[in-house]
Parts: sequence; structure tokens; C-alpha cells
Amino acid sequence: MKKIFALMFAGAVILVSCKKEDSIIASQSQPVQSEKKMKQASQLNSDGSTELDYFVYDSEGKLKEWRTQSFLFLFDYHTAGKLFVSKTNTQSGTIEMKYDCELNSKGMVTKVEIKYPDGVLYGTYAYFYNADDYVTGYAYVPVSGSGFSVQYTLINGNITGHKQTNAASGKTYTATYSYLDGTRNTHNYTHAGYFPGSMFGKTSRNLIAVYHVKNEDGSTSFRADHTYELDGSGFLKKERIDYPVNGYWNEINYNFE
Repeated sequence: MKKIFALMFAGAVILVSCKKEDSIIASQSQPVQSEKKMKQASQLNSDGSTELDYFVYDSEGKLKEWRTQSFLFLFDYHTAGKLFVSKTNTQSGTIEMKYDCELNSKGMVTKVEIKYPDGVLYGTYAYFYNADDYVTGYAYVPVSGSGFSVQYTLINGNITGHKQTNAASGKTYTATYSYLDGTRNTHNYTHAGYFPGSMFGKTSRNLIAVYHVKNEDGSTSFRADHTYELDGSGFLKKERIDYPVNGYWNEINYNFE
């Protein structure tokens, strides 16, 4: 979903697309523990383009397949302490990237090695958790170029801010998050997750209202304003994200089963 990676997470320095392996992971959410899971997300963008995502889960509720309009991600949990993910171009049928992940004793990703199809390393992410299973930060180290690190602040189950630091220059970006009180979070992306699903720990408790990133001089680098429609059970039905910096917007319709 482009809204998830503009990215999706539209043109922000602080955001990421899985289509750009060296981008920065954006802020998103994972589902609450529930009998229903997100099965589809259809998106309309302000430029007239569309996105469509499908999610398939195994018998334990873990994400097994994630299909977009261009790519198929397959998730393999069969090796203890490991998760192997492949990214296949659905037009050519060829694998474009592989992701070798290490898991902790609770099944959460602590390391992601991004590799080309021939096994050559592209870059590595490391993830850090607290005792309550929230991601407190992560770091990216590419094979070539400069990496970065992100540190989060949490209050009462919500991520309230983060600081991103470029490893080479020391340049920083800061971000703040505000939330809609009383609205549970049923997104299927964690705030720091490279993939959808629950393998990157807990997410913020409530639905995010505003995500605001600032440069070192205090100027706005990126801002996303979120509004929602919920179904009768409190699950996401529709979301609109407005980007006041550039006037771009996304509208996403969700299906849970």
C-alpha cells in the first residue's frame, strides 16, 4: 500500500517502501489480538493511481502470503528461530529479494538480512525490544553507503515520538505522534515493522491521528493527518491520509474476516 510506504510512507525522508530497499521504515501498525484479521486493503491515491493488497494467514494466524499488484511475498517459519521471506515479481515470476530474519524466543524479529537472489548481502536491520515487547529502536547498516538508527519514546502503550540519526553525518530528524483516544489499533503494520503482521512486537494501542517529522532546524519535513471510519465492531473500514506539505492524499478501504 502506497500509504504505508510513501512512501508509502509520499516522499518523506523519514518514510519507507519495500520497493526501495534502502528507504527508512515508516510508522505503521499491527492488528490487535482478535478473531478477525485484515484480508484486503484497496487504495486510491490523489494522482489517480490505485493499490491493492491481499493478506493470507496460516493456521496459527501468522502471515503466510502478502500479495500486492506487483509483488508476492512468501513467509516461511519452518526453521526454529528463523523467518525466511522471498519477494517475487508477479509479472516476470522472478525473485527480486530475499530476507533472512532471526527471531527471539517470543517469535519477534531481531535481525533482517536483505539479500539479492544470489545471496549477496544488501543491508541489515537490527531491532531492539523492551520487557513489554515494544520495539524501542532499530538500526540499518547497508553494505555500501550510510546507515541510520531510530529510537522511540513510549507512553502508556503509544509511541509518542522518535529520533532518527544518520550514522555518517550525525544529522537527525525528530517525529511526534498523536492519537485518537479510545480507538483501538487494528492496522496490520507495526510502527517499526518491515513487513505486516505481528512479528515486530506490539504496536501503539490507539489509532494514530497525526504523524509529524521535523528537520534539525525545526522545519517540517513530513506530516500525515489520518481520519477513519470504523465498522460496528471497531475495526478499520476506511482511512484517509492527507499530506499537507505537498497536498497529496490516500484513501484506503479495508476488509477484515
